Amino acid sequence: MGDFLDATLRFPAVIFTFALIVVVVYWVLVLVGGAALDLLDGDPVDDGGDGGGALKAIGLEGVPVTVALSLFVVFAWLTSIVGNVFWIRSAYRAGA
Repeated sequence: MGDFLDATLRFPAVIFTFALIVVVVYWVLVLVGGAALDLLDGDPVDDGGDGGGALKAIGLEGVPVTVALSLFVVFAWLTSIVGNVFWIRSAYRAGA
């Protein structure tokens, strides 16, 4: 448990840990019904162009922005945690 807490509080992971807390609080509020935000629902706007933008470029055209951002935060957090754990363990093996 100590290594996990240490990994979550190291530099790159601490930013994503805060973002993950924000995402979890948002989705809990959505489940409870307290956050009915329609600002980021991902509905396409007819601007005369091809539409979709960045989400279309990565294959997430029909996915709401909140879901895409939540997935990004979760994967970024997991990647930073795994990197920190490998970094910590390699430092222990090196005797630092």
